[in-house]
Amino acid sequence: MNLREEIRAYLGLNPAGPAPQYRIVEEEICAGYTRLLITYPGSEGDEVPAYLLLPSGRGPFPGVLVHHQHNGERHLGKSEVVGLAGDPLQAFGPALAQQGLVVLAPDSICFEDRRPNKKGTMPDGDNDFFQHYNEMCYRLLCGQTLMKKVLDDANIGFAVLQSHPAVDKRRIGILGHSYGGNTVLFQMALNESIAFGCSSGAACSF
Repeated sequence: MNLREEIRAYLGLNPAGPAPQYRIVEEEICAGYTRLLITYPGSEGDEVPAYLLLPSGRGPFPGVLVHHQHNGERHLGKSEVVGLAGDPLQAFGPALAQQGLVVLAPDSICFEDRRPNKKGTMPDGDNDFFQHYNEMCYRLLCGQTLMKKVLDDANIGFAVLQSHPAVDKRRIGILGHSYGGNTVLFQMALNESIAFGCSSGAACSF
Protein backbone atom coordinates (compact mmCIF):
# COMPACT_ATOMS: atom_id res chain seq x y z
CA MET A 1 0.00 0.00 0.00
CA ASN A 2 1.49 3.37 -1.02
CA LEU A 3 1.10 6.63 0.89
CA ARG A 4 -1.85 7.77 -1.22
CA GLU A 5 -3.70 4.52 -0.50
CA GLU A 6 -2.85 4.74 3.20
CA ILE A 7 -4.35 8.24 3.46
CA ARG A 8 -7.46 7.15 1.56
CA ALA A 9 -7.86 4.20 3.93
CA TYR A 10 -7.21 6.35 7.02
CA LEU A 11 -9.91 8.82 5.99
CA GLY A 12 -12.23 6.01 4.94
CA LEU A 13 -12.97 7.58 1.56
CA ASN A 14 -15.63 5.93 -0.55
CA PRO A 15 -14.39 4.10 -3.66
CA ALA A 16 -15.00 5.81 -6.99
CA GLY A 17 -18.40 5.01 -8.44
CA PRO A 18 -20.57 6.03 -11.38
CA ALA A 19 -21.64 9.65 -11.57
CA PRO A 20 -25.16 10.29 -10.28
CA GLN A 21 -27.80 11.83 -12.49
CA TYR A 22 -28.32 15.52 -11.89
CA ARG A 23 -31.59 17.44 -12.03
CA ILE A 24 -31.84 20.89 -13.65
CA VAL A 25 -33.69 23.35 -11.41
CA GLU A 26 -33.28 26.50 -13.48
CA GLU A 27 -31.41 27.75 -16.53
CA GLU A 28 -30.24 31.22 -17.56
CA ILE A 29 -28.39 32.45 -20.64
CA CYS A 30 -25.46 34.69 -19.66
CA ALA A 31 -22.70 36.50 -21.57
CA GLY A 32 -20.74 33.73 -23.25
CA TYR A 33 -22.15 30.82 -21.26
CA THR A 34 -25.30 29.21 -19.90
CA ARG A 35 -25.76 28.94 -16.13
CA LEU A 36 -27.67 25.94 -14.82
CA LEU A 37 -28.73 25.43 -11.23
CA ILE A 38 -28.61 21.68 -10.66
CA THR A 39 -28.86 19.20 -7.81
CA TYR A 40 -27.40 15.71 -7.46
CA PRO A 41 -27.10 13.14 -4.63
CA GLY A 42 -24.20 13.52 -2.20
CA SER A 43 -22.24 10.75 -0.54
CA GLU A 44 -24.81 10.22 2.22
CA GLY A 45 -27.89 10.49 0.02
CA ASP A 46 -28.20 14.19 0.79
CA GLU A 47 -28.84 16.73 -1.95
CA VAL A 48 -25.96 18.79 -3.35
CA PRO A 49 -27.02 22.04 -5.08
CA ALA A 50 -24.52 23.37 -7.61
CA TYR A 51 -24.15 25.77 -10.49
CA LEU A 52 -23.04 24.31 -13.80
CA LEU A 53 -21.68 26.82 -16.32
CA LEU A 54 -21.57 25.69 -19.96
CA PRO A 55 -19.57 27.82 -22.43
CA SER A 56 -21.17 28.94 -25.67
CA GLY A 57 -19.98 27.09 -28.75
CA ARG A 58 -19.13 23.50 -29.50
CA GLY A 59 -17.20 21.24 -27.15
CA PRO A 60 -15.76 19.18 -25.83
CA PHE A 61 -14.39 21.70 -23.35
CA PRO A 62 -11.99 21.29 -20.46
CA GLY A 63 -13.75 21.27 -17.11
CA VAL A 64 -13.02 22.60 -13.64
CA LEU A 65 -14.59 21.87 -10.27
CA VAL A 66 -14.47 25.03 -8.14
CA HIS A 67 -14.54 24.71 -4.35
CA HIS A 68 -15.77 27.90 -2.64
CA GLN A 69 -14.07 29.67 0.25
CA HIS A 70 -15.10 29.73 3.94
CA ASN A 71 -14.33 33.22 5.29
CA GLY A 72 -16.70 32.62 8.22
CA GLU A 73 -19.60 33.15 5.77
CA ARG A 74 -21.50 29.89 5.64
CA HIS A 75 -24.37 31.64 3.89
CA LEU A 76 -22.17 31.91 0.79
CA GLY A 77 -21.08 28.99 -1.37
CA LYS A 78 -21.82 28.32 -5.01
CA SER A 79 -23.46 31.73 -5.52
CA GLU A 80 -20.22 33.53 -4.67
CA VAL A 81 -18.28 31.44 -7.19
CA VAL A 82 -20.67 32.41 -10.00
CA GLY A 83 -20.87 36.09 -9.03
CA LEU A 84 -24.42 36.20 -7.69
CA ALA A 85 -23.45 37.13 -4.12
CA GLY A 86 -20.48 37.91 -1.92
CA ASP A 87 -17.01 39.03 -2.97
CA PRO A 88 -16.64 39.75 -6.72
CA LEU A 89 -12.99 38.65 -6.47
CA GLN A 90 -14.25 35.13 -5.68
CA ALA A 91 -16.35 34.96 -8.87
CA PHE A 92 -14.05 32.56 -10.71
CA GLY A 93 -16.90 30.80 -12.50
CA PRO A 94 -17.97 33.33 -15.15
CA ALA A 95 -14.35 34.22 -16.02
CA LEU A 96 -13.50 30.55 -16.55
CA ALA A 97 -16.67 29.79 -18.52
CA GLN A 98 -16.08 32.78 -20.80
CA GLN A 99 -12.62 31.34 -21.52
CA GLY A 100 -14.15 28.04 -22.61
CA LEU A 101 -14.18 25.85 -19.49
CA VAL A 102 -17.17 23.97 -18.14
CA VAL A 103 -17.46 24.97 -14.48
CA LEU A 104 -19.14 23.07 -11.65
CA ALA A 105 -19.53 25.03 -8.40
CA PRO A 106 -21.27 23.04 -5.64
CA ASP A 107 -22.16 24.03 -2.08
CA SER A 108 -20.01 22.28 0.50
CA ILE A 109 -21.78 20.74 3.48
CA CYS A 110 -23.29 23.39 5.80
CA PHE A 111 -22.83 26.23 3.32
CA GLU A 112 -25.55 28.26 1.56
CA ASP A 113 -28.34 25.86 0.51
CA ARG A 114 -26.82 22.95 2.46
CA ARG A 115 -27.39 24.64 5.81
CA PRO A 116 -29.97 22.66 7.80
CA ASN A 117 -31.77 25.68 9.30
CA LYS A 118 -31.70 28.31 6.56
CA LYS A 119 -31.29 28.22 2.79
CA GLY A 120 -30.15 31.02 0.52
CA THR A 121 -27.49 33.70 0.87
CA MET A 122 -28.59 35.42 4.08
CA PRO A 123 -26.63 34.66 7.28
CA ASP A 124 -28.23 32.89 10.24
CA GLY A 125 -26.05 34.15 13.08
CA ASP A 126 -24.62 31.61 15.50
CA ASN A 127 -26.78 28.86 14.00
CA ASP A 128 -24.50 28.74 10.97
CA PHE A 129 -21.43 28.08 13.14
CA PHE A 130 -23.07 25.58 15.49
CA GLN A 131 -24.66 23.51 12.72
CA HIS A 132 -21.29 23.20 10.99
CA TYR A 133 -19.64 22.34 14.33
CA ASN A 134 -22.31 19.71 15.01
CA GLU A 135 -21.65 18.06 11.65
CA MET A 136 -17.99 17.70 12.60
CA CYS A 137 -18.69 16.44 16.15
CA TYR A 138 -21.28 13.92 14.96
CA ARG A 139 -18.77 12.38 12.59
CA LEU A 140 -16.01 12.27 15.20
CA LEU A 141 -18.34 10.37 17.53
CA CYS A 142 -18.96 7.92 14.68
CA GLY A 143 -15.21 7.46 14.14
CA GLN A 144 -15.16 9.55 10.97
CA THR A 145 -14.10 13.06 9.97
CA LEU A 146 -15.78 15.99 8.29
CA MET A 147 -12.96 15.91 5.72
CA LYS A 148 -14.14 12.47 4.60
CA LYS A 149 -17.60 13.89 3.87
CA VAL A 150 -16.15 16.94 2.09
CA LEU A 151 -13.85 14.80 -0.10
CA ASP A 152 -16.47 12.16 -0.87
CA ASP A 153 -18.82 14.91 -2.07
CA ALA A 154 -15.98 16.58 -3.98
CA ASN A 155 -15.21 13.34 -5.81
CA ILE A 156 -18.88 12.95 -6.72
CA GLY A 157 -18.81 16.47 -8.18
CA PHE A 158 -15.72 15.53 -10.17
CA ALA A 159 -17.54 12.46 -11.50
CA VAL A 160 -20.51 14.63 -12.54
CA LEU A 161 -18.13 16.73 -14.64
CA GLN A 162 -16.47 13.61 -16.09
CA SER A 163 -19.82 12.25 -17.22
CA HIS A 164 -21.01 15.43 -18.96
CA PRO A 165 -20.99 15.11 -22.78
CA ALA A 166 -19.64 18.65 -23.22
CA VAL A 167 -16.52 17.92 -21.13
CA ASP A 168 -13.19 16.52 -22.31
CA LYS A 169 -12.62 13.82 -19.68
CA ARG A 170 -8.83 14.07 -20.03
CA ARG A 171 -8.81 17.78 -19.13
CA ILE A 172 -10.66 18.21 -15.84
CA GLY A 173 -9.14 20.03 -12.91
CA ILE A 174 -10.03 21.60 -9.58
CA LEU A 175 -9.64 25.07 -8.10
CA GLY A 176 -10.27 26.64 -4.72
CA HIS A 177 -9.37 29.45 -2.34
CA SER A 178 -8.86 29.14 1.44
CA TYR A 179 -11.24 26.40 2.64
CA GLY A 180 -11.75 25.52 -1.01
CA GLY A 181 -8.00 25.49 -1.55
CA ASN A 182 -7.58 23.09 1.37
CA THR A 183 -10.10 20.77 -0.29
CA VAL A 184 -8.06 21.03 -3.49
CA LEU A 185 -4.86 20.00 -1.68
CA PHE A 186 -6.45 16.81 -0.37
CA GLN A 187 -8.51 15.95 -3.44
CA MET A 188 -5.60 16.54 -5.82
CA ALA A 189 -3.37 14.24 -3.77
CA LEU A 190 -5.92 11.44 -3.50
CA ASN A 191 -7.73 11.46 -6.87
CA GLU A 192 -5.36 10.52 -9.69
CA SER A 193 -7.91 11.38 -12.39
CA ILE A 194 -7.49 15.12 -11.79
CA ALA A 195 -5.52 16.75 -14.62
CA PHE A 196 -4.64 20.03 -12.90
CA GLY A 197 -5.23 21.89 -9.67
CA CYS A 198 -4.97 25.42 -8.30
CA SER A 199 -4.97 25.94 -4.52
CA SER A 200 -4.97 29.53 -3.27
CA GLY A 201 -4.41 30.70 0.31
CA ALA A 202 -4.74 27.22 1.78
CA ALA A 203 -1.39 26.34 3.38
CA CYS A 204 -1.64 25.90 7.15
CA SER A 205 0.30 24.22 9.94
CA PHE A 206 -2.30 21.82 11.32
